[in-house]
Formats: sequence, structure tokens, C-alpha cells
Amino acid sequence: MRFIFFLLLFNESIYAQSLAGQKLAKWDQQVIISDVQGRPVKSGYADVSGNPFINNDFKIGKIILNNGREFIGIPLRIDIVTHEVNFVSPPPSNEQGYLGGAAVMEVAYTDSSTEIPRAYIFRTGIPPVDNHKTTEFYQVISDGKLLLVKSLSKQIETRKNELSGEVSKEFVLTTDYYVVKDGKTIRLKRDKDFIYSLMLDKSKIMTNFLMNYKSTIKNEQDLKAIFDKYNMQ
Repeated sequence: MRFIFFLLLFNESIYAQSLAGQKLAKWDQQVIISDVQGRPVKSGYADVSGNPFINNDFKIGKIILNNGREFIGIPLRIDIVTHEVNFVSPPPSNEQGYLGGAAVMEVAYTDSSTEIPRAYIFRTGIPPVDNHKTTEFYQVISDGKLLLVKSLSKQIETRKNELSGEVSKEFVLTTDYYVVKDGKTIRLKRDKDFIYSLMLDKSKIMTNFLMNYKSTIKNEQDLKAIFDKYNMQ
């Protein structure tokens, strides 16, 4: 059965209301998402330690559907076990629902819980690689001719205490970096020579820029700086 979600479009006027320390947009026009397949909340994680989300707290963000429709000011979070967007319908219902990656093109929000607010973009439609599906959400690290993305997934791991025999379950996070070049997804090697091989069309600029880094690049901030340099030239 198709689950109908009620969302409201964003109005420029904003009122202050508490939701994890963020501002809520004023909802003023009702929109029914009846052209996508959604589902109501039904948790299967009751006996699992931790949570399946990138951020457990809801963030106020934007959802762009694959048909191009945009919804902003939506309380949301991303489940990276099932790769679905968990969102909250507006008052008075405040009901939660899920939209799968097959229906969603992009999700964006700003995390203002840190000292310096940070903007996040998550995108589906990445060409499949390493058993990843196109309906999975990837975090966009650098956008441009060379798209640098981060895969985030959680699996449920079962452990047994050898002494007591007690069985426990917990969420385990796995991350990987990929580059999309010419329509193909390539697993990133954090090796300066490998990265340089992806940027030969701008070899002069990138040769000089990469001299600032060691042979192995471990830091995400450095990866972003390198790919941003390439994409902005």
C-alpha cells in the first residue's frame, strides 16, 4: 500500500522553535507526496545497541526527489542500514515516515551542534561499485568534474560472550572513499601518485599543489582540499 506523507513547503519567514538547537521553517503550504513510494516507521532495531543513523538527532534540511521536486525545512535523518530518509511530518500529526533512496536524489542539511556549523550533502545515483547500489546515500566531499564521495554504511554485528553465553547486537560503521570520473566509480587509494593519475589533464597545477602533501594522504580535510583545487580550476 502506498503510504502518503504530508509535508509543507518552506516559507521565507522563520520562527524560532527548539529541535536539537535548530530553527524550524514556518510551514505554510501543504504538499502531499503521493508520487513516491514511502513507508511508515516500523523499527526492527529494538534489540540492537546504538542507532542506524548518520546523526541520531533530526536535522532541518532539504530533500530533492528524483522527479526534481524539492522540500525544504524538513526534520530528517538518514538511516544507513536501509539507506532511507527518516523524516517528521509537520504539526499537528508529527508523524514519522521513510523515503527510500530510489525516490530521493539528494539530501542536504547543516549540523549546527558543533562549534563551527558544517553543511552536509548526501546523494544517490552513484554508479554501482563494490556491491554498493545506486540507491545508497553517499556524502559529497568535493563536487565537480571529479566527484569525491564518502560511502557510509552500518551493519548489525552479533557478538556472543564466551563466558556467559549472552548474545548482543550492535551497529558497526563502515566508510570508504570513491571518485566518480567519466561516469565510472573508482575506489580511492589514499596514495598521492594514484590521486595524481586521476588529474593528469591539470598536471601542472596539481603537481605543484600535491607537493604540499606526503605520499599517503590520510586526512579527509586534505582529500577535500586536493579535489576542490582540481574542481575549481
